[in-house]
Amino acid sequence: MAITQKWDSRQHMLSDNYEIFHYKDSYLKDVALHHHDFYEIYCFISGDVSYNIESRNYDLQPGDILLISPQELHQPIIEQKKPYERIVLWINCNFLKKLSSEKSDLTRCFDTGGKDRTNLLRLDPEDLRAVRAYFVDLLAETNNPKEYGDLICRSLLVRLVAELNRHFCGYTGHFETDTSLGGVMNDIVNYINKHHTRNLSLDFLSQEFYISKYHMSREFMRHFGISIHRYITKKRLITAKQLLSEGITPSEVCTMCGFSDYANFYRAFRSEYGISPREFAEYIRVRDNTTF
Repeated sequence: MAITQKWDSRQHMLSDNYEIFHYKDSYLKDVALHHHDFYEIYCFISGDVSYNIESRNYDLQPGDILLISPQELHQPIIEQKKPYERIVLWINCNFLKKLSSEKSDLTRCFDTGGKDRTNLLRLDPEDLRAVRAYFVDLLAETNNPKEYGDLICRSLLVRLVAELNRHFCGYTGHFETDTSLGGVMNDIVNYINKHHTRNLSLDFLSQEFYISKYHMSREFMRHFGISIHRYITKKRLITAKQLLSEGITPSEVCTMCGFSDYANFYRAFRSEYGISPREFAEYIRVRDNTTF
């Protein structure tokens, strides 16, 4: 296996195409609930880790692979008993679409629309060895660029994601566990995920789920490390970025995402992403007109 890298806390890409990391940490502080503007493929190697993705929780085993889309808030829950090792691959959404063909959509395994959506692939040992080999080769080619390395990296990337899609399309595993989320908390998160653009308040959710708003707030903070209001705002901002990427104007997006007024939307967006909604829309326009 390649030499590991020092963990980088940034959650944005510097490359226009893809980035790949091999991390091993003996001690890692809590990672906040977050999302990306790109696809993430996460290959768990060792440690004592569970992973929250939206309302789903996965107790990871060595070799597990997680497929995470840009719309999904996620967070690893790390116990410090063992070294935490993983390979993380980030892929620009537009780049992966351009690598796809008319017959083969490489983004299919990241589709969040399925009724029984799962993020987890748990492959048999032979299949896992083949997939891990692509990760290792891609790491080596990326970190030690040579002549024709760009073509080899692109070929390895296509092979890796194509193989994951093959396994994903025929996958029947179901390894979620609700041990970290109580039944009512799971219901609340699912409700927020589906209805976050509506006018949601603590009082409304308390009445909807017959639970004290104070108890609900404490339990939500305990499970996710952020308040319910902050979670709703994050979900709205994810939707806002998606709508802005589709060419919808910032003022329309503000209304569609449930913000009370544009000033509130502007402040929340700039605080979260460091740029204004209009600046983000212009960035997307320029990026999508760039040929990879």
